[in-house]
Amino acid sequence: MIKASLSIGILLVGISVSYYIIFAWPAIQKQRLAVQIAGAQVEHDQQCSKAAKVFWDDNPQWDAGYGYGYDHTNHFNSKLNRCFMLVSRITIGEHAGYTADTSKLLLDVNEGTTIGQIQDRVTGGEEDIPLCDMLDKRCKTEDEFDAFVKSYMEQ
Repeated sequence: MIKASLSIGILLVGISVSYYIIFAWPAIQKQRLAVQIAGAQVEHDQQCSKAAKVFWDDNPQWDAGYGYGYDHTNHFNSKLNRCFMLVSRITIGEHAGYTADTSKLLLDVNEGTTIGQIQDRVTGGEEDIPLCDMLDKRCKTEDEFDAFVKSYMEQ
């Protein structure tokens, strides 16, 4: 009887340990990894935000004035491991022959390089063909440019 009880006890302990090793331990490790990844993402986001602020502050042409209104957003793309900034500008009123001028500029903050840009001007009520570049190719519409930007600013 004692041998049978001892055998059953050992079997139950063995089952419990096996369950822990097979199911519980991997779940605990997966949870720890998720917490580490989330912490790293927050750190990257904060570093990107600081770098974008420095980049913004180092470019005085983006100061409001002369009918210009500038705005920017930044995002750390974890897939590309890069910090990007989208600068938007709206010009209101007559300036250099244009009555309206809007532009968007996608920048790699780490390298200080332009990834893409679009500029659309209205002269005397007629819209000019927009200047639109995305890396090495031309784009034709703002929707096409926005889809391109989205791929950098959302991952």
